[in-house]
Amino acid sequence: MHVIVLGDMARVGKTEVADIIEMEAKMAGFLPLRMSFSTPVKYEVAAQHDYDDPNKFKADMPDVYRKECQKLGAGMREHNPDHWVNKWLEYAKAEQRRETKRASKNGNWEETVLIVDDCRYINELEAVKKFDAVSMFVYAGKRRLEDHDAEWRAHESEELAQRVEAGDEDLTERFSWGLYNDGTQADLEDKLEARMPYLIGEHPERFSDTCKCPECASFRYDIQASELIEGFREALRDIKKDKALDKDIKDRLLELFEEAIDDLESGDVTPRDMFKADWWLSLNPDTEEHNDDDDANNSDP
Repeated sequence: MHVIVLGDMARVGKTEVADIIEMEAKMAGFLPLRMSFSTPVKYEVAAQHDYDDPNKFKADMPDVYRKECQKLGAGMREHNPDHWVNKWLEYAKAEQRRETKRASKNGNWEETVLIVDDCRYINELEAVKKFDAVSMFVYAGKRRLEDHDAEWRAHESEELAQRVEAGDEDLTERFSWGLYNDGTQADLEDKLEARMPYLIGEHPERFSDTCKCPECASFRYDIQASELIEGFREALRDIKKDKALDKDIKDRLLELFEEAIDDLESGDVTPRDMFKADWWLSLNPDTEEHNDDDDANNSDP
């Protein structure tokens, strides 16, 4: 069983992301299954209001549904922080047993892809390690979210996501992937299509160490142009203040960084382009020519 866990601030679009993953997993021959951490909470709250289907209760009374889920969830977590996580683990392990029986019964292997689209707490991220899960945080980026100033956003269930969105490095590193959903639907689909072999476990990396090179890291965490521009501008300020730096070198560095910023702002260059090994050389023909000469001099006769 392969487990994919999604985290984000409410209404960023994790349902859309989960839908696309589910569709792609099914097309690839897997058996996708949605099982959120809040599933036990949702069913219990729905039952308290005489609903068999949580989705029906949510559609009929969305505000009541959200408040009741948050209230019950927080109440049980206050009594036992791992209450709902343990419930989820029971469900997940049961599904894992069903997967094994399903394979042995008909002789065909159909791996389950368990999609968990509501990671809200650190202990949930810790729990899914038991399944060697892939975790992805879906960022709002430059989008202004619906109900961005709603009272319910101050609830504890939003704290982890808000801190990750704000750039808390300790929490960000707990997610193995990042994805910005601040473009069009087509942009989102293109990004996910490129990442699907990794997310559903078809890529060989599932059975080996993760590549740590800058280009792979930029892909894994969906590095944005705005992040690089901010870093380049900070570097420009530091270069300008450096009195010990040779003037010619300083002028050339300033020129290179300003050109990089212009390329990013215009869209002529993407963040992934900049992490390729030869990109900086392409900005400095003299260096590139010098390296070519060295290669020629060191080549075999």
